[in-house]
Amino acid sequence: MRSKKSGGQPSFQRCVACDFNVFDEEHVRIDCIYPLNRERTEWNCYCNPSLGGCGRVVYGRTQSEIAKFWNDGDTSEVIV
Repeated sequence: MRSKKSGGQPSFQRCVACDFNVFDEEHVRIDCIYPLNRERTEWNCYCNPSLGGCGRVVYGRTQSEIAKFWNDGDTSEVIV
């Protein structure tokens, strides 16, 4: 995994399935990487089809964990 960006944000590589950039430094994609609960103990990274992605989803407990799973090419499910 690449090193964290300034501000402590983990780095996300382009989607292995469709090459979509879920974390664009110029445009933070709030519809792609976000917590699933109020306590922020469950997160997902979603290659959002409405933004040009393929629907690939990765789930984890932290942003760093989903970044690792995402960058390693894991897929939790596909939503289309």
